[in-house]
Amino acid sequence: MIEKMKNRYIKLIFALFTFIIVGNIQAQDNRTIDTKVADILAQFPTKNYKHSDKLSQKIIDLGEVGFTHFIKLLVPQGKGNDTQVRYALESLAVFAGRPGSEENSNFVEKNLLKAIEGSSNNEVKLFLIRRLNYCASDVSLTVLGNLIPTETVTSAAIGVITSVGSNSAGETLLKHINNSNPKIQQQVVQAIGTIKYRGSVSEVTNLVAS
Repeated sequence: MIEKMKNRYIKLIFALFTFIIVGNIQAQDNRTIDTKVADILAQFPTKNYKHSDKLSQKIIDLGEVGFTHFIKLLVPQGKGNDTQVRYALESLAVFAGRPGSEENSNFVEKNLLKAIEGSSNNEVKLFLIRRLNYCASDVSLTVLGNLIPTETVTSAAIGVITSVGSNSAGETLLKHINNSNPKIQQQVVQAIGTIKYRGSVSEVTNLVAS
């Protein structure tokens, strides 16, 4: 009986120490990411593209957790100073969008979309959408298509869809050709014309005839 109680106490103490050690490691990891993010931001804006590219790669190396740290530092215009964060995210999008950087491009696109969906402020959302101009693919179309009816980000969303320029992009735009807002409808029609989406001929013809 006494031996069993000793074993229980030993297991309890071991579990307690494990919990404390893991907690300390996680806290240290968070402090490490915070420190790395702060160090990267302190170097923006950079004096040349070579330095900017180096920092952009460091951001990517921090993974999704690190990317999220940068996103959390964004604030609506007039609510604080996030200039360095915006410089960093702009540089990152440009870096990732270059030819031959498919892996980086996919990473940035995926995390920008996640940030866009998670943002409750349209000005911040607008900033993030515009960064997609450098790295958007068909993957972005569902999120961007859902944003077309939101007038404050309509132009930006349609702009990125237009830059994708695929048949899927044309299909996404076509879904909104009958939008009840004349301004939005006009932008949709113009974008369809820009990418020359052939699947829209009958719908556009009917719209003109109505």
